[in-house]
Amino acid sequence: MKTRVRRLKNPPRSIMDAQGRVIDVVLDYTDYRTLIKVISETADWERLPAYLQDEVDALLIEEAKAEQGDQPLTPIEEVLADLEARRENAA
Repeated sequence: MKTRVRRLKNPPRSIMDAQGRVIDVVLDYTDYRTLIKVISETADWERLPAYLQDEVDALLIEEAKAEQGDQPLTPIEEVLADLEARRENAA
């Protein structure tokens, strides 16, 4: 399996306790989004903790909104009615 390597734009900053142990890491927002994107493409969804599933969902929603641009949203009722009509025509 071939994987793409993504590089962080800014080095992560470490937060250390009094004993010098790393207790937290701070990522630039762009690098954080890159990390979440890699997780969304490579991780097993069922094994992800809920907070990471939420982050992946939020990223995918952001990307979908960006792709949509200025197009008006279609009401859910209209989408469901269209799906029902397609099912009836296929039967």
